[in-house]
Amino acid sequence: MLTNKPKISKRLIIQSKEKIYLKVPNLGYVKMRESLRFNGKINSVTISQNANKFYASFSVEISQDEYNKTHKRIHQNKQGIGIDIGLKSFVCLSNGLSIKAPKPLNKLTRLMIKRSRQLSKKQHPKTKGESLKGIKKSAHYIKATMKLNKVHKRIANIRTDFLHKLSSSVVRNYKFIAIEDLNVKGMMSNRKLAKSLSDVSFYEFRRMLEYKANYNNKNIVIADKFYPSSKTCSACGNVKENLTLGDRIYICDACELRIDRDYNASLNLYALIKKTIGQALPEFTPADLTAMLNDLAINHLATSKVETGIQ
Repeated sequence: MLTNKPKISKRLIIQSKEKIYLKVPNLGYVKMRESLRFNGKINSVTISQNANKFYASFSVEISQDEYNKTHKRIHQNKQGIGIDIGLKSFVCLSNGLSIKAPKPLNKLTRLMIKRSRQLSKKQHPKTKGESLKGIKKSAHYIKATMKLNKVHKRIANIRTDFLHKLSSSVVRNYKFIAIEDLNVKGMMSNRKLAKSLSDVSFYEFRRMLEYKANYNNKNIVIADKFYPSSKTCSACGNVKENLTLGDRIYICDACELRIDRDYNASLNLYALIKKTIGQALPEFTPADLTAMLNDLAINHLATSKVETGIQ
């Protein structure tokens, strides 16, 4: 239950009427840091702890008008976009833009190792049986645990913030979105790529695209796992079987096209949209590209043009 007039003792004085309190069973009234952003029916609330902070997650049933008030305007067009996901650049779009992921795990690995070493040196029971022999967790162990949790929380927040901003920008600007169905589990078995793959969260990005597209009546086209988007020439359709991961420039054996590997794959995914829906899509215009760039700039997402294009 939410209220701004909780039943409290006389010793506690409310200084502002705008403060909102949440009634928690067996705990009482807890002051919230911010009020709800939506006006609607509260179905449920889940309280969770992340590092040293507690969060209340509300499930609120709202109307379409309320949704439109609290979300940015959706561009109602019939534009399509092909998205190639990779490690060099997180996404390469068929409109020529390339966006890199922040990779917080790679940047904060040394700090995480440092905090883990500090934690391992503190006194604490190693097994459940040791807790019965009088060995207790020291105060320094609890502090070290909280410091390590804060590092993990920071990594997760940076990654989630980037994925939300990028997926929202794509869904807001395009009606049809094509993306690959990557075998993430199989790719994670490669020990040389496992850390880099976990740092960019391919599957989470696809999940966000799918549910946001469903909310906004947009269409997602999923390419099959064996669809040769990187091996197929986007100009003549020739398939190059001997393409390796080290080949960053795609050189067609038939028409001698020289093009960036990821950009070539995004163009093939864009062409897959036309085959799937059975109709032609409007061409990209400078106004469409400017709208996309402005949206990404507002969210502080750095973009770059693909260096190697069609020659």
